[in-house]
Amino acid sequence: MEDSDGMPILNAEESSPPVAGVTVLGTEPQYPYLTDPMVDNELQRAAESVPIFITGDHTEMSLKFEDEIDNSLLELKKSQEAEYRLAEQKLYSQKDYILSLYRQLESDRSQLADPNPVSDISSYSVLLANITNRVEQVKREEEKFQTMLKISKGFRKAPANIKEHFGLPPPAE
Repeated sequence: MEDSDGMPILNAEESSPPVAGVTVLGTEPQYPYLTDPMVDNELQRAAESVPIFITGDHTEMSLKFEDEIDNSLLELKKSQEAEYRLAEQKLYSQKDYILSLYRQLESDRSQLADPNPVSDISSYSVLLANITNRVEQVKREEEKFQTMLKISKGFRKAPANIKEHFGLPPPAE
């Protein structure tokens, strides 16, 4: 708005002296109630476009901060619960897989120990190779399982190789 001389009429924010201890953006330090509309000052224009919020109600701010903390902790809890469910599912799945390998190994060993000998030597060799391979597979899967158990420190602290066992992508670099 302008007065009859074409000079801008200052609103209350621009024309009132500053409150003690509060800096009003867009004003000069010596004469805070005076601004020169003819000066091309980008900083001043930018500062004027920023809304000025002054509140003396610390109770309101405390409640706002409490809400932000509660929301943040709730999100953390949700993400940790999701991580827990993932870890639980993958660990039990790995345990079940290892136990199935043990059952297969036991079945192969029982065939080998059968009092009725295997009819030909090639079947015996295949069975023996299967048992040897299965034993190696069980060892690898047990090692993987022991590595996976280290997730107890949390996914964020877990090395990339542990995260990989849970199907999680490696951290972005």
